[in-house]
Amino acid sequence: LLGSGGFSTVDEVVHQQTGLHVGRKTLKNRNQTAIEELKEEVSVLQKLRHPHVIRFLGAYSRGDKMSILLSPVAETTLAVWLERSASQKPANLSETIVKMFGCLASSVRYLHEQRPVVKHMDIKPQNILIVEGDQEFPHVVLSDFGVSSAEELSDDRYKPLTRQYIAPE
Repeated sequence: LLGSGGFSTVDEVVHQQTGLHVGRKTLKNRNQTAIEELKEEVSVLQKLRHPHVIRFLGAYSRGDKMSILLSPVAETTLAVWLERSASQKPANLSETIVKMFGCLASSVRYLHEQRPVVKHMDIKPQNILIVEGDQEFPHVVLSDFGVSSAEELSDDRYKPLTRQYIAPE
């Protein structure tokens, strides 16, 4: 188990033939709202290809469970990484954060260049994955497009958002 949200859980699975590790997001229940949100997320993710945006690999259902497969699998989230870094205080922390922010900004720019524009609508440290590795700085990946939109919202359509991360207007 990698994480759990309001409508779904995310766990790590391994493809038996290739050994590839992927994330599997599975709906907790099959209510119509959850199903529609998963379909919208798939619709958005299918069109996206960027090194700092989570990649949609496929979808399937088994019994009453619906799942999507995503890559890459990360070691942690930005929220946990920042907390750990604050206590360890590595020498080049500010430079690393600036580089990571540049990567994140490039992913948002990419989303906003799409037509129609893709609005993530829930960017927060918990939705930014960190893939550690042997590169100069950790690889950041924008994930969880569950409330994203690639269309203009009508005034009567409510989207659940994370209050402390949305603009006041």
